[in-house]
Amino acid sequence: MKPMNMTKDPRRKSELALIHMARSHFSMTRDDYVYVLRELTGKESSADLNAVERERVIKHFKAKGFQVKPTGKAKQTRTLAQDAQSRKVRAIWLMLHVLGQVRDPSEVALAAYTKRMAKVDALQWANHFAVIEGLKGWAMRHLPDYVKPRIQAMDLNALTAGQREDVLNMVNSLRRAQAEGHTALFDYYWPMFQFLQECEQA
Repeated sequence: MKPMNMTKDPRRKSELALIHMARSHFSMTRDDYVYVLRELTGKESSADLNAVERERVIKHFKAKGFQVKPTGKAKQTRTLAQDAQSRKVRAIWLMLHVLGQVRDPSEVALAAYTKRMAKVDALQWANHFAVIEGLKGWAMRHLPDYVKPRIQAMDLNALTAGQREDVLNMVNSLRRAQAEGHTALFDYYWPMFQFLQECEQA
């Protein structure tokens, strides 16, 4: 029996075209592209994917912001990752800029950092846990020295009742965590930093 000629399957051809359009849409390097295929299917080439795997890859790209336009040529620009973890990475990166540790807060600079940390060229494809933990460790070398004096110098009488309650709750939560011997304190300092930024921008 002759093997089936998969190139005559119109659905397969259409799905492969979508996958390659998505790769172009995100300006993915070959390493980025192969990384995604391997993570989703265990394979390194779209030509080797079966129907279920092709659908899985297409759904993944759509979840990252890829849209199929019925007409017109797709604009081939890198889309910012908008999932919750990517937004957190970006927020910590901008915080490090405020702390004076990141000179260039741009997306290009963040992509360069992500490439060093996660070995991929775009935040969409990064191992978010490794990137976030690396940024948190970096931030905690400077965040307490930024937050503590500003919180201590804050005029509580100038705050609203709700703001005073928020500050006291954050300070008390941090003290309890320290008393209990917690060493991972980023999540206690992070809301304090955000609160200080909101007050400065008000």
